[in-house]
Amino acid sequence: MNNNTQNTQITVFYGDQPAHAHERRAINVVRNELARRGISATLLVNFTIRSRQIDLLIVTEQRCMNVELKHVDVTLPLIAKPNGLWRQQLPDGTERMLDRNYYEQARQETYALSDLLEKLARKRLVPGPQHSGFAKHIDTVVCCDPHIPAGSALTKHPHVAVVGLDTLLDRLAQPGPGFPHWAPQHWEEAIRCLGLYPEGQDAEDAVRRRADAAAVED
Repeated sequence: MNNNTQNTQITVFYGDQPAHAHERRAINVVRNELARRGISATLLVNFTIRSRQIDLLIVTEQRCMNVELKHVDVTLPLIAKPNGLWRQQLPDGTERMLDRNYYEQARQETYALSDLLEKLARKRLVPGPQHSGFAKHIDTVVCCDPHIPAGSALTKHPHVAVVGLDTLLDRLAQPGPGFPHWAPQHWEEAIRCLGLYPEGQDAEDAVRRRADAAAVED
């Protein structure tokens, strides 16, 4: 992976095709911006681990990012704290509760992925973590699409960041949590065990891949 646009490679694998148009658009934005900046990457899209659905995992040479995509009404400021439901401030000053705490949702997704990678490491299929666990190798973010609403009050979370889709690639381009000790074949093993299929392949093959991946979960 390098920053030469002529040699940029962006590889995409799916668990399932994204169901919502705004998710497909956001992933295309990420993909196009990666190509524009000459950042090679592997994108793992819309897959599930133990009932935790992960929208997008981006793996580059210097960073691994779990991206929980949230399409937001940019006219309504967000109010977010590490505990409790997220809220939106309505024009009349009242607040509307959202369906969950997105900090916690994203963090639990990262933990689920970390647990799966730990299983692979115990089987010596991939190298183990260099820190106390794989979660510390993963940058966990809630990504507001298209951007964070003006006037939002976002209390900082110790393990999860909130960014706008408009600034996501700025963060991704910087050194951060990642898997520099993994070779491409280690990600290939993780992708196989997740039951993902490459872009352009018949989605029906994902059924077989997920059946194979179930053996890893047992």
